[in-house]
Amino acid sequence: MIGLSLSHIRLRSPPNRSSLWRHPDFQQYNPRPNYDDAGLYCGRVLQKENDTRCGICGDPITDKVPRPNENGGIYGKGIIAGRYTAGDAILLSVEFAATHFGYFEVHLCDQFPETDSCFRKLKFEDGSEKYRLAPPKRPLAGDSWGYCGNGREDMGCGLQETFRSCADISIQ
Repeated sequence: MIGLSLSHIRLRSPPNRSSLWRHPDFQQYNPRPNYDDAGLYCGRVLQKENDTRCGICGDPITDKVPRPNENGGIYGKGIIAGRYTAGDAILLSVEFAATHFGYFEVHLCDQFPETDSCFRKLKFEDGSEKYRLAPPKRPLAGDSWGYCGNGREDMGCGLQETFRSCADISIQ
């Protein structure tokens, strides 16, 4: 599972791979701490929407594969953070360390190791794919000032921070 957001986030339930150390339920696995687990935004490289200069789970694209938050990386140890039954609603808990407008998406992948092409957007019952955190002016985050493409500049235009976060779950 991947959470894709345009805000500083950490998945709380199920916890993302970098946040397992924060949860008592996973201490038996001795997960490695990542004190920047809400800051997984592509190695701090600003992105265009649907940009590919980002590791699958928010790591810098230039990191050696497997990257730290990918399966096989220092945080991607295959620890199942949530178990669910097919057809049931999955309640997600997300902590926003800072919001920058934009949106939040959830994608699933049943491949090991995960690939960008494997992840599929989940559709909500109303058919929507994105949960809006605040009414955005544009489909990107609003944290950076940039060129809008229509002869003007504004917050939320141009390259923006894009956060990604992966968690391992089981759906039976």
